[in-house]
Amino acid sequence: MPRVHLLTLSLALLLSMLARAQQPKPPKTSSMNLDDLSFESKHESERYRALRAWMQKHSPGWQHVPLERRGGNFLTERWCGPMVAPDLCARGAVVTSEKRGTAFRSLELLHHQMPKVFGLVVDLGRFPETGEVALRFRVSEGGKTIVNDQMEATFLFFGEDNRLRERVSIGQTMKLRVVDTSLSVVSPDPWRETLKKMAASPQSFQAVATKQLDALQARLDEALAKGEIMGFDQGPYMGGGIPPERTERPLTTEERQAEARAAKAEIDRQKAILVKHAAAMHALLVAEVPVELL
Repeated sequence: MPRVHLLTLSLALLLSMLARAQQPKPPKTSSMNLDDLSFESKHESERYRALRAWMQKHSPGWQHVPLERRGGNFLTERWCGPMVAPDLCARGAVVTSEKRGTAFRSLELLHHQMPKVFGLVVDLGRFPETGEVALRFRVSEGGKTIVNDQMEATFLFFGEDNRLRERVSIGQTMKLRVVDTSLSVVSPDPWRETLKKMAASPQSFQAVATKQLDALQARLDEALAKGEIMGFDQGPYMGGGIPPERTERPLTTEERQAEARAAKAEIDRQKAILVKHAAAMHALLVAEVPVELL
């Protein structure tokens, strides 16, 4: 064979090997048998199995990723709707997707040393092909030092052009960022009680969210009055990709008033969404979240 052909073949082989090496490697996985796992309590085992049965029943014809150990401290089982790309479902990237037609249900257990498992993480998503409102729901409990306990329902609103227009998150904790300070309020009720009130009726749903937004407004007023929210002076950009140095300082009176107006406008925006869409938000929540099993 001519020397030039050998060099060409060698170069092509080398480029092919380099291309494969640069491709992202999927996380290592290993399939698990649910009956081989040891739950911390009978209650946790029964709750997991009940949720799993519900997801199987309500996901006919969906893609199914069996329970598997996917690196770290998580065991994951997932169902994805027909419009979800198989790769997104397999890798778990579907849980962050905001594409119309996306639908998924995911169950996760945690572990330090197999086969003992504990805690629970539930992720649910429904982004209808038509209509204004979509939902991403997450609850986690008993995650010890790995995952914090939380419950949050994020509602996303699309325009006629299918572009994302608004989003509102309602749950155990509500947050607001002012300048560089994150303010939050926590519901006085345990998360299950908060969720049950959200699911009780459209009126109850709206009342829960409005009460939390009012508490967030009060927290904002308190933080501004106490000087908890700071401004900053930013130095010149010196190049090299290094962010400019910032020097923290108290807000001026004008800045404090401006931040108060902007934050109130954001809270009022979310209240207006609730007034307009509470019925649709509530309907989607009760249709997609098995409240009684959580």
